[in-house]
Amino acid sequence: LRKYTNVDFILGDIREMGIPANSFDRITISWVIHHLPKEELLDILQSIVNTLKPDGKVYVIEFLAPPHGIPEAELFKLFNGTGLSESEVFKKKKTGIFEFKKK
Repeated sequence: LRKYTNVDFILGDIREMGIPANSFDRITISWVIHHLPKEELLDILQSIVNTLKPDGKVYVIEFLAPPHGIPEAELFKLFNGTGLSESEVFKKKKTGIFEFKKK
C-alpha cells in the first residue's frame, strides 16, 4: 500500500477515532466482524457507515461457517440495518466477499 498515496490504512476503534462523517469512498473490513462483541456490533457498523461518503461502498471479507463465522443472513441483516444495501456477493467454501453500497 505504500505506493498508493490516496490509500490510508487505519487501525483502531472506529467509535473513538473522531473520523468525520462522509470521509471515505471505500472501506474494507477483512475477517473482523466475527471477532466483535455481538452487543456492540450494530453500533460499530453504524459508526463505519457514518464515515462513508454518499454512494460509498463497504467491502466485507468474512468467514461464514461455524465455529468462527457469521451466517450470511445475519451479516445481511446487520448491514441492511445500517442503511447499506447489498450489491455484490462472491462465496467460496467458508468465506464470503460482500459489497454493500450506501443508500
